[in-house]
Amino acid sequence: MTRAIVPSRARLRRFCLLLLMFCLLGAGLVPSALAHPSRPPLINRPKSVLPTVWSAPTPAVQRGSDGLTDEKPTPLTDAERAAIVDGARAYLAEGPHAVAVCPAGGGVISGFECLNVDLLSWMPLNAFSSGPTSASNIWEYLAPDGREYAVIGVRNGTAVVDITDPANPLEVGLVPGYSSTWREVKTYNQFAYISTEASGQGMQIIDLRDLPQSIALVNTYTGNGLGTIHTLSIDAQNGYLYLNGSNLANGGLIILDVHTDPIHPVEVGRWSTRYVHDSQIVTYPPNHPTYANRQIAFLYTGAQGIDIVDVTNKAALVLLSHTTYTGLAYSHQGWLTPNFQYIYQDDELDEQNNLVPNMTTRIFDVSNLSSPQLAGTYVAANKTIDHNLYIRDNFVYESDYRNGLQILNISAPTAPVLTGYFDTYPGSNSTAFNGNWGNTPFLPSGHIILADIERGLFVLRFNELPGSTTFTIAAAPQALNVCAGGSAQSTISIGQIREFLPTVNLSASNLQPEITANFGASSLLPGSSTSLTLNVTPNLEPGNYPVRITGASGAVSYYTDLSLNVVSGLLAAPALLSPANGGNSGVLATLSWQALAGASAYHVQVFDNPFLTGAPLVDTTVSATSFAIPNGLLNANGHYTWRVATVGACGEGAFSAPRTFTTVANLCQELLLNNGFESGSNPPGGPPWVWSTENTQTVIRQGPFLDDGATIYPHSGAWAARLGGYNNIGPTPDSLYQPFSIPAGYTATLSLWWQMRTQEQNTGTQYDFFRVKIKDAGGNDLQTVYSGSNTSPEGVWQLQTLDLTGSAGSTLRLFADITTDQSLATWLYLDDTSVSACAPSAPTCTWADVNCSCNAVDVRDIQLMAEAWRDSTVNGQTYPQFDVNSAAGLGSNDGLATIVDVQAVLTRWNTAACQ
Repeated sequence: MTRAIVPSRARLRRFCLLLLMFCLLGAGLVPSALAHPSRPPLINRPKSVLPTVWSAPTPAVQRGSDGLTDEKPTPLTDAERAAIVDGARAYLAEGPHAVAVCPAGGGVISGFECLNVDLLSWMPLNAFSSGPTSASNIWEYLAPDGREYAVIGVRNGTAVVDITDPANPLEVGLVPGYSSTWREVKTYNQFAYISTEASGQGMQIIDLRDLPQSIALVNTYTGNGLGTIHTLSIDAQNGYLYLNGSNLANGGLIILDVHTDPIHPVEVGRWSTRYVHDSQIVTYPPNHPTYANRQIAFLYTGAQGIDIVDVTNKAALVLLSHTTYTGLAYSHQGWLTPNFQYIYQDDELDEQNNLVPNMTTRIFDVSNLSSPQLAGTYVAANKTIDHNLYIRDNFVYESDYRNGLQILNISAPTAPVLTGYFDTYPGSNSTAFNGNWGNTPFLPSGHIILADIERGLFVLRFNELPGSTTFTIAAAPQALNVCAGGSAQSTISIGQIREFLPTVNLSASNLQPEITANFGASSLLPGSSTSLTLNVTPNLEPGNYPVRITGASGAVSYYTDLSLNVVSGLLAAPALLSPANGGNSGVLATLSWQALAGASAYHVQVFDNPFLTGAPLVDTTVSATSFAIPNGLLNANGHYTWRVATVGACGEGAFSAPRTFTTVANLCQELLLNNGFESGSNPPGGPPWVWSTENTQTVIRQGPFLDDGATIYPHSGAWAARLGGYNNIGPTPDSLYQPFSIPAGYTATLSLWWQMRTQEQNTGTQYDFFRVKIKDAGGNDLQTVYSGSNTSPEGVWQLQTLDLTGSAGSTLRLFADITTDQSLATWLYLDDTSVSACAPSAPTCTWADVNCSCNAVDVRDIQLMAEAWRDSTVNGQTYPQFDVNSAAGLGSNDGLATIVDVQAVLTRWNTAACQ
């Protein structure tokens, strides 16, 4: 049963507001966050691109003028999202990757089915600096220095990724853009051109001339009112950029000259006969018998079919033919064979509309451009949707959504043969808009770069191409620290691809005169490894020096880069962070300090006295910047002292100044930051709260909230979190979460206040849903705190609590989200969230057990009292730990350790030390 949507005042208000916004946008009265600046912003390489925590992406939905009926990503099931999370987490957890070679005859690598296609690397969505929720199309860029790059459209911008080392992709920079499912990329000269369906964006122009250091947005082209563009096509031979499916020219072709001035294009022609979804522009060779030197545009015009237009004269375009075919649903895209004989074409909706039995690629003979003829078809083994394809030599590289990348051998042009595949969407081959959006196979290396909507960027290699039997080279570790005058070691390994057998010769380059490289063996067979020693003279200035290791076999060579950090002298001690000096801690204290560049480890000591005498309770070396003191080492009411020294390439430096802390029985602490939201909002990516919304408002907001004619005040204070509204159907619903870690051995309790408000009053039917959950660090559901709908009690703050003690020792997420339908609005409000964690009980030391050993008061206590008495007498040093007057009933404390204090402890000789 469907529910009739009855007009309401709320809907009328929304319609009027939207109409007003479109009018203002059209008049240029609404400022654009992305209007091209007077000076191009530099978009620099992020410091890190590989995360340690993977969160599930949700398929992107449309915003602005994203109103097309095709290509909208299909909402995922919970099982599909879990598969994406599990696969990415497993891949990232493996650390640095060697090439994953597809088994002969096909198989599975890193969870993906393959045939004759190797996985060089995978860069999941949250490995990108902007944390996008989806990816769209992709294109390649070859820099003048020979470096190779992938330029990929993502939900919130365009990323440039250095894939020169295909096993280690590195994001160089990202240009933000309006949020959109669609983002198309083409490169010309040393610039990238970016289109999108997001309303009012125009076409971004990115300067790539400063690679590999940075990229820059140098212009946003909006000539003649250009706002949206569906796809781009580049005529690189003649320097023209073709805009397909824009808001101009009836959605037909707009032709821009990008050769004369690539930063400031000029429109030189247009074709408005009908909407163009995508196109390819080809210049026929001078010796062609019929179309010599003609510039021909092959147009894929959606439900209208295929048009071929002569675009040689930009001022007078000539339609050569218009073609339809049986089973036409949506002519999406296609590509011409290198011999100018055939086009291979994708119809995006014929499978979904049941016009063909399985995924079908059509082959048209276009030797006569005035009369194309259907010459054949390729029908796949399953019914997925074909999307974008490209042809290089005798192979078609086809992106088929949930079927991934399909590679067809077209040596017999009208009878293609499936020769390779790499399925980026394992587990489903249905007619849904998820998975592989696009690819490009045109890089000189032969590597294929592929964009997957939910999984991000893949770098692949088709191993049936000539030269695919080869080798790989890797170094471990790649980042080395060395003391000036010393040496550092790494291991160089040669991997074998297929049956590669020749010897690989090693060499080192880019060496400073003060650095020499020695290989254990300078020649290796595939499958073997050797040592590399880098020796540094004492006079080399401290700094970071790159070293390149190259493996060569005949005409084939590969390299890997190392980073050699040279230091001189011992490193300083790190700054101690927590516990605060003189502060309190539970008996399961976690010590933390700041990281120091060049540190390989940290030496940590904990003493039971401020004199740092006797055997330390803790004396260990760790590589992390924190250390959790094991249970049972500390007792309650104890006074402890700790310090840390830095271990570097030149040895161990001096210890930090010591800090003291006191242990408190059953000490409790709040684990959530800004738990009452009174510190205000933060950026969507956190910290501390990570939030997303389908509208332009923030989730953490200052009250009161005026929703549906009611005034809702925060539970306390002035701020609260507000999620929901109208049409938050996802697949990216309003959500909010914060990660937190419960120390091992602690008890923990969650509490929060929530309130709901809805326009769905008195319906009795659930239309809108909200959830508050506890998830693990990867975003998987563990426990439900509360789940409700528009039928839940509304208008009052309600308390929810949950015991989290069973999750001690884990990192969790407090998560909330809401989904609402396209009719009436519902809102969820959260406030005064709390996760209180309490240290376990422990023996409490008596006042006479000054070292808190919980042994009987013994000679060690007397020794420490004597040391304190000496320091107080000679230096006037105060020692609250040893000032026991008050505890012994001998009057008020004076801060000093006196003979009276010593005598008081002596009176408790050999008595019980703890209670």
